[in-house]
Amino acid sequence: MLLQLTIVWRRLYSLLYMKSPCLAGHSHRVAQLSVEIGAALGLDTHLLGVLFKGALLHDIGKMLIPREVLFKKGALTPTERQEIQSHPSLGVQILDGVPGFEEIREIVLGHHEKIDGSGYPRGLSAPKIPILTRIVTVADVYDALRAQRPYRKGFPCPEVEKIIKEDPGLDKQVVETLYKQVLAQPAARWPAFCQYNPIKIKMPD
Repeated sequence: MLLQLTIVWRRLYSLLYMKSPCLAGHSHRVAQLSVEIGAALGLDTHLLGVLFKGALLHDIGKMLIPREVLFKKGALTPTERQEIQSHPSLGVQILDGVPGFEEIREIVLGHHEKIDGSGYPRGLSAPKIPILTRIVTVADVYDALRAQRPYRKGFPCPEVEKIIKEDPGLDKQVVETLYKQVLAQPAARWPAFCQYNPIKIKMPD
């Protein structure tokens, strides 16, 4: 069973890479960063494993979004924005029916929820958002702001820190852990690049 699940999530990640190496690189960095945050918060090995796989697949729903919308350089129309915001629900549809992916599906569905209730798709607030989802949300926002995208450059670190610390929708304990424990390590560990070779993917110990 464990081997089958490993094959499934690795295959899904490979499909994401085929859709976009940039998007896959983002997902892998979010997974690495999420595990670092989770470890600093004292999560056990099982939860770190769930966190890694959920973060790695958090954007899997974007496989079903047309490239011309996903990588549009100009402003999105309201319809296009709704299409982009459908990716958490699309991701869950992709994972539906896969035994053992229940906790992963929750991360995929909830990674754009905010603790102040301003997120999507369900508009959940703090008590209803699991800690694993909150971690991935912070890691996702950090890397999305820092990384260079095909349509823009990455934001400088001071600006990213200001945005993240002032966002009322992000879990404050997770944000504090990110900055005081994880990013306090050598900066070279978290490069702001967009390309990633997915051949070697390591699960957390």
